Amino acid sequence: MPAAWLVTPRSFLVDRIMPRCEEVRLAVTKTGGGRVRISVGEQVFAPPPSGGGLKSRLRQLKRPPSFKIDQRLILDLRAGNPGNWAHFLNIHLAFLALAAHTLGINPLGFCVLLPAKMPQYIRVMAQTLKMQCVYTDAQVTGFGVHIDFDDWNCIRGVRNSLLTDPTASPVAARIRDKTLTLQNDSPDRLFLSRKSTRNLTNEEEITQLLSEYGFQTLYMEDLSPEKQFSYLLNAQEVVAIHGAALAPMLYRDSTRPAIKLIELFPVGHLTNVYRAVVAAQAGMWCGVRGYMRKNHIDHIYRLEEPYRQHSLEAFAVDPDSVRFALDRIKIEL
Repeated sequence: MPAAWLVTPRSFLVDRIMPRCEEVRLAVTKTGGGRVRISVGEQVFAPPPSGGGLKSRLRQLKRPPSFKIDQRLILDLRAGNPGNWAHFLNIHLAFLALAAHTLGINPLGFCVLLPAKMPQYIRVMAQTLKMQCVYTDAQVTGFGVHIDFDDWNCIRGVRNSLLTDPTASPVAARIRDKTLTLQNDSPDRLFLSRKSTRNLTNEEEITQLLSEYGFQTLYMEDLSPEKQFSYLLNAQEVVAIHGAALAPMLYRDSTRPAIKLIELFPVGHLTNVYRAVVAAQAGMWCGVRGYMRKNHIDHIYRLEEPYRQHSLEAFAVDPDSVRFALDRIKIEL
């Protein structure tokens, strides 16, 4: 990933007389990598562990009996929380595309194992893509694919090329064949807000500011998968609260203009996930960090453990920070 900028709210940390935004320079960063080994043969697909504690052990006791699947090539995608929209689109379907590409087979040729309690919106998406899915928490045996890898993020550097390849990606295939119906009249400038978790407490103020620049406010949780893809594949400039709503952006191929993204973060959830996505597409990215509160301070300096507190709490951003970011990546009135 190329170097980028993260803009903070105005404070006295830069000048003790005149409050100003800080610009944090994010260095050139590698997205990581690792070893992936794909093998095919008779397999025992054990369900992923359900964690520790009494409730977990009780769930394991209630698991359905194991069964066998015959005459289908099995791919187990039950690990790593595929019920998360972004995980499913950007990680699990990327590993499916990698397996299809490596083995030279149709991506719809797999019998995909997914958890029994998959959210309905994931089931609808899988049905839209014509995927063969079995939703189960049981142990499954049969002839299938085993993917062994070092880390879930080890294919970040090649995900964009995999997911936009119609011969490997079921989403790209459906876009090419127009099975996934995309609207071409969506706006060029989008503001993706959120209604519940990780929402903006000063949303009205930020919406008003962005409307002056011609941004249309959307809540992706209200839209069908087709509309979500339409908006993210056709938009040219996006301001968004960090979250799963940005997942379809990884399916932008080389025929589409490079995107400009301003990503809004609470202090409790800073990540370079979509910075990496934009970098893979040679776009422009700038982050905006929300206001820091007293309850953040203890956690951000505990360097011996990951900071996972306050990830989903509501937050506010400084309008001046947003203006600064708009100027930084050259989005004009």
